[in-house]
Amino acid sequence: MKKWFFKACIFCVMFMMQYSKVSAAEMSDLPYIVVDGYELTKEKVIPGEDFTLTLKLRNSSKTMVANDVVINVTNPSGVLPVYGKVSQSLIDSIAPGKSVEVSFDYTSMTELVGDYLDFYVSASGTTYTNVVLRVPLGVDSPFTILASGIPTNMYVDEIASTYVSFKVLGEENVRNVYLELQVDGEGISKSSIGTLTPGVTRTQSLSPMLNTPGIYEAKLVLYYDDETTQTQSVEVESAVINVQKRVDESTENNNTPIEIPDTNQQEDTMLDKGILLGVGGIVVLLMLTAVVWVVRKRR
Repeated sequence: MKKWFFKACIFCVMFMMQYSKVSAAEMSDLPYIVVDGYELTKEKVIPGEDFTLTLKLRNSSKTMVANDVVINVTNPSGVLPVYGKVSQSLIDSIAPGKSVEVSFDYTSMTELVGDYLDFYVSASGTTYTNVVLRVPLGVDSPFTILASGIPTNMYVDEIASTYVSFKVLGEENVRNVYLELQVDGEGISKSSIGTLTPGVTRTQSLSPMLNTPGIYEAKLVLYYDDETTQTQSVEVESAVINVQKRVDESTENNNTPIEIPDTNQQEDTMLDKGILLGVGGIVVLLMLTAVVWVVRKRR
């Protein structure tokens, strides 16, 4: 009896030890969400432009599925989700050892300055993960285009108008700025702007003129010198221009055929009117004669 009881105790102890080992193994293999990396639309955030932040997430567990994972992103100042979007996403499940991607669409303010932005990313589900993403901030060009215009119709030998309105970004002066209108790859009108300071807004116009009718490809381009004094360019707008000759209204009127009245028809009309007048005069005269005769007869 004692031996049986002793063996039972030993079995229970061994079972508990084995269960403890399994539980410890499971606890060490929880489905932690790891942020393996991220991507930006243009490899950096451009002030004043929309962009997409894509996160690469991986379930670190080898055995457990990560269910109902909520990804939440706290955005830096000056960065907002595009209208109708939020900085949160729910992932139903991530298989053990597998990766998924989740994207967030943002818009940025033109006032952003500095070298980087910090996004705080958290992933919660069975486990909780928190990480800071430091993404680069910069500009592809020192300008953000606010408005621009190229006429789609022009007239031969008449001055037209093109324009661009832009704001200077960054923290350094932009030198040797000028605006050029190119038609079929050739510059036909140019205006020098000079040196501009950060934060300034400028509107510049050109007055091009073409002397040959036709269809042309036009581009409005801003040029500037970068930090290494190399000339760089920013294409503002492109359009197709239809150049036509203006029709002279006086010439158009002179070409209109003049209707010559029919002389015979006019003579016939005048004759008819004369006959009617003559008959009418006779009738009046007869009536007067009749009245005089009646009056004399009564006397």
